[in-house]
Amino acid sequence: MSHELFHLGIKALISNPSGKILLLQVKLKEISEYDGITYWDLPGGRVEKNESVIETLDRELHEETGLELRQKPVTFIGSALTKIRIHSVHGEVGLILFVYKCQWDNTPEIYLSEEHIAYQWVSLKQAVEALSVNYPPEFVEVVKNM
Repeated sequence: MSHELFHLGIKALISNPSGKILLLQVKLKEISEYDGITYWDLPGGRVEKNESVIETLDRELHEETGLELRQKPVTFIGSALTKIRIHSVHGEVGLILFVYKCQWDNTPEIYLSEEHIAYQWVSLKQAVEALSVNYPPEFVEVVKNM
């Protein structure tokens, strides 16, 4: 019997007071071996060793947007066991994604990381459409049903 290895990714569904969702436009070709198309994503990343889920969420938000969670309410909205495959030192591994909703009481200023080239605030419907381009249906369904 063989067991599959997985990485755990944490994604933040950030909404502003008008209910718009923050999307980041990713273009990783310049800083990694990723050679695909530019796509829209939610802020987030993989859990690192000795890091909690909330610590990961806080770190990734700060790295990718300049935002800090501090006293913001964070709500777990779902998870998806995706068919996404990631190359790692252990060979190819799967990806499990946890999605957390983070409500901001204003529309914060965003400071993009080097792995992003743009951001936009969109409706939930627009976010679902944009995420469908690069993500499997099981992940998009979690976002859609928030």
